[in-house]
Amino acid sequence: MRSWFFLQAGVRYQSNASFTPFDAANLIDLSAPHGADWNAFALGQFANDIDFGDQNGDKLETRVTGYLTEQFELHALDVGLLSGSVGPRLALAPGAWPGLTVKPYLTGTTAWVGGDPYTTDGGVGVSLSAPLGSALTVSPWIEWQRAAYDNTDASSLVGTSDQTTAGVSASARLSETVSANAKFSYQRADAAYAWQSNGQFTEEFDLPVRFDPPSSRIAQKWTLTPFVSLTQTTFDEGNPTALDTSRRSDSKWQAGVALDAPVTAHFGLAAAVTYERNQSSIPNYSYDNWSALVGPTARF
Repeated sequence: MRSWFFLQAGVRYQSNASFTPFDAANLIDLSAPHGADWNAFALGQFANDIDFGDQNGDKLETRVTGYLTEQFELHALDVGLLSGSVGPRLALAPGAWPGLTVKPYLTGTTAWVGGDPYTTDGGVGVSLSAPLGSALTVSPWIEWQRAAYDNTDASSLVGTSDQTTAGVSASARLSETVSANAKFSYQRADAAYAWQSNGQFTEEFDLPVRFDPPSSRIAQKWTLTPFVSLTQTTFDEGNPTALDTSRRSDSKWQAGVALDAPVTAHFGLAAAVTYERNQSSIPNYSYDNWSALVGPTARF
């Protein structure tokens, strides 16, 4: 059995912390910065692998993530999240294709906003990991979840829905210190109301670069990771309860850079700066937001 744990705590600043309009019937001017705030946060990730003891290296993988925030001013935006997955990773052709594995799994998430329940999701999925040579691994997957939202108001932008997601990720080692990762996915959400149902394309890219720390006393390399993503969401119909009843379509860009700076084998510091911009066909859902976070990390 192998287990490991990651913990980060710290502070985060957002220039536009309250950018999401929760009431679809009230057009909020989000074109100008407003609602800036700081928060304290804690992120914990736990992983556990139980080896089945066979010659193929089959194992049971368990992953759990917890996240909490406490806003300094806008406490209605305090967030709590707990998610996890569990499933066996099985070798498909250990002799002919080493490293080719399949993983069926169960997954679930529960989240709170402002201290109140927001959503509970649960579902199943299956993923494939296929190494193509020594430097490239491709991983397609498909997943279904039932997302149950606590808000049952028909005017809400989100509603209980069946969500099916299919995608593929790829990881390539470009050199001893540089790698590249990409992920492409499409999610279809079918809710009771057409204005809550949508299709969503997501593309994500990052480029981790490992380098020597500024002091020779630090044995671990540091990692600088620039990243960028694009999420395009189109709803099936306009919301008839809103002031603007046209069909909504969004394009959200996000770009930034993250630094992971271990100081010892177990403790370090992490920081990130991110810029996010959403361009929407309905003006009150267009916004931009700068965020920056920093805090200590622990790995065991």
